[in-house]
Amino acid sequence: MKAMTKMTELLFSASGFRRSAANGNTPRNLFSAKPELLSAPIAVGLCCVLAGCSAMTSVEPTSQVQEVRGIVHGGQQPVTGATIRLIAPGTAGYGSAGTAIASTTTDGTGSFTLPSYTCPANSGLVYILATGGNPGAGTNSSLAEAAVLGPCSGLTASTFISISEVTTVAAAYTLAPFASLSPGTTNIGTSATNLIGLKNAAAPAGNLASVATGLAGISTTGITLPTAEVNTLADILSACVNSGTTGVASTTCSSLFTAATPPGGTAPTDTFQAAIDIALNPGNNSASLFALSTPSAPYQPTLTTNPGDFALGIVYTGGNLGLAAQPQGIDIDAQGNVWVAVANCGSACRGAVSGLVEVSPSGVVSPSTGVYLSALLNPQAVAITSGGVVEVADYDYGVYAYAPPGSTGAGFTNFATPSVSAANPSGLAVDNRDGSTWITNIGNNTITHISQSGIQLTASSPLGTGSAPLGVGITASDDIVIADSDSLGAGTLSSLTEYLPTGTGTYTGGTVSTVPGLYPSDVAFDNAGDIWVSVNNGAIEYTSGGVAISPGAGYTSNPGNIADSISIDGLGRAFVSNNTSSGVTPGSLTVFANNGTLISTANSNFGYRANGAIMVDPFIPKGLAIDASGNCWIAGNTPNALTELIGIAAPVATPLSVQNTPTNQLGVRP
Repeated sequence: MKAMTKMTELLFSASGFRRSAANGNTPRNLFSAKPELLSAPIAVGLCCVLAGCSAMTSVEPTSQVQEVRGIVHGGQQPVTGATIRLIAPGTAGYGSAGTAIASTTTDGTGSFTLPSYTCPANSGLVYILATGGNPGAGTNSSLAEAAVLGPCSGLTASTFISISEVTTVAAAYTLAPFASLSPGTTNIGTSATNLIGLKNAAAPAGNLASVATGLAGISTTGITLPTAEVNTLADILSACVNSGTTGVASTTCSSLFTAATPPGGTAPTDTFQAAIDIALNPGNNSASLFALSTPSAPYQPTLTTNPGDFALGIVYTGGNLGLAAQPQGIDIDAQGNVWVAVANCGSACRGAVSGLVEVSPSGVVSPSTGVYLSALLNPQAVAITSGGVVEVADYDYGVYAYAPPGSTGAGFTNFATPSVSAANPSGLAVDNRDGSTWITNIGNNTITHISQSGIQLTASSPLGTGSAPLGVGITASDDIVIADSDSLGAGTLSSLTEYLPTGTGTYTGGTVSTVPGLYPSDVAFDNAGDIWVSVNNGAIEYTSGGVAISPGAGYTSNPGNIADSISIDGLGRAFVSNNTSSGVTPGSLTVFANNGTLISTANSNFGYRANGAIMVDPFIPKGLAIDASGNCWIAGNTPNALTELIGIAAPVATPLSVQNTPTNQLGVRP
């Protein structure tokens, strides 16, 4: 994990899912690409997603709920005779079948009242699904609309639910990482060890759409929502829902299902499935999909041109995220909170807003003003221990740690010995086995190993002359791998260095590979032990023994971009954030399959841009992390913001340090 330093910015200035075709009624599990190893149970919580609280409990108690009411709209028309089911997602695995808690049908006004029911345990997120019914031109078997409702226990007799194409878009994107589709059947489920990831998925759903009104969320101070893009997607679905009505062709559903069909996959059979397919493959057939929105589309405002991809990004600039500060490295704790190192903006405001901020799954920034660890000056990288202690590498001041309320284990307040404070630390990695930390020091080209109490365990080991050690990561076998770039600018000294354990506290170093001219900046690992490195305009993949799997120059993401941060999702795919190159090529997110195939859009957009959600010109990403809900978070300091790309990845265990446990959770879903 690393963040780029000011010293190297001049040098260095992940997503579509694929699924195999299925025949007949064979289930298409979107996430069955590789077997998974179950992690130890994570603390499971009840997330008050709409209110923004993040208090967690292990099991939600059952509760009796009386007569929840609502209405279903297709565009602006009520849907009569639709089947309504309130569903608790499955907990037997990703894409496992859920349980219908209550059901009913809509009346002649599109309204419904669910009979009283009992919430099952562990139903911290429930969703409601409307299928079939008549939206104005006769019964439409392709109609399927949904809404995410958050915790089951949060529903009351006064709850009113407005189901629409807008809420369907929000539900599809947030639930897509947990979905399995087969013709006529949509299952949403998670593993018993990632209930918290599913619960937290309700947070962005509540931001994207209002269940009370059925309309897209409205941007507020500190949160910029993709309202026009959500409305455009909703209008695309509405064209199918209202097919056959005045001004809407009766063939719209077949056109939608053809355009939404995943590469090499099977066509969806209803509008909810189509929305999920679009969420998982946001760069697929965007022009054809955009063309389906009718001139008299019911949801406004909308996009005026084809965005190139339909990735949805929420931009957070609350607190000190979007002020003079510059977001840098990030890591995500076990509850799904994102911790961001916020550096100063240079001589004009040096130290004014430097420190550490926390962003909840629903986008609440803490502290609301100011920062944690206000003594920091130029924090670059963040790494969180399994006990929740947040460690920060400050380029100017050394390495600090912050122990939030509820964290466990020892935490050093300030490990700033002269050798470290003068070394300009740029990267951090926490070893989950003993809680120790590895630090790359760009100032004196060394790597330092310290205990969680701040005691130096091994002497600082020198790297190559003129090198610039940036990213550092820990493999499942406890090897330490360093992305060693070149501060002299020629790139001839660029390499990967791996430290191999030879005994307690003793490591020997060796070069995995030289990568001249490619400027490696970050490292990540998949479940097979392969090493992934972000370089110049793409990524290089090596075996654990240092044998190159990718071509000599790596897998190219986008010519003209400079790849920065890299992370591996729960299906072993590499997500790479790309700097803009002197304003010529837009910043973007690219995603590679484990075999190096470029999944993300390879067109004029140069990867996913989420309709420009912080990935604007110029875009300088500083950190990238994937959470347990399948969202991809990117910190950028031009402009200064934190962006959450919704449901674009497969979930991973958080924080990153817990993935390199002896059970090897790297590159698999928790």
